[in-house]
Amino acid sequence: MYLKQAALSAEAPVFRCMDPSQLEGIFDQMISKTEEKTVRELRLVGLLNILLSKLIEINGACRPGLNTENISESYITKAIRYMHTNYSRQISISDIARDIGLNISYLGIIFKKYTGCTPQEYLIRLRIAKACSLMANPSLSIRNISHSVGYDDVFHFSKMFKKVKGLCPREYRKING
Repeated sequence: MYLKQAALSAEAPVFRCMDPSQLEGIFDQMISKTEEKTVRELRLVGLLNILLSKLIEINGACRPGLNTENISESYITKAIRYMHTNYSRQISISDIARDIGLNISYLGIIFKKYTGCTPQEYLIRLRIAKACSLMANPSLSIRNISHSVGYDDVFHFSKMFKKVKGLCPREYRKING
């Protein structure tokens, strides 16, 4: 995925770097860390991530046909699809980021940019919207509804519901039931 963002593939494995000094330091650090025994693997993975981010920065932005806006929108679409499919389960934002192959911080940044809210806010609003539609069924208890939309703790559900709707679930049901 990262190589694709850097516009590198098996078919196009080479790129031209106008300023090699941007990458030389990273390579030097990687070579020096191979001789260390403690935390070598973790450090090398970190340096590899830095190298990949530099490749994306240098090469990906310069290649024609690579539209980072479309890539970001694609990730947002995948994240939203994941939430709509899994809102009823105990999912976290790190689960979503892992599923779509992004760092949790980066997901938060691009999600807010495109939707105007954080992934957590979106998930909460989605769950509350689903809960509101379930409240039309009077045979479902508030507890059952909270479990159906991914909240194991009915008190936490009530708190989030009131935060989003301005009413506790029972009051909402009375008014809109």
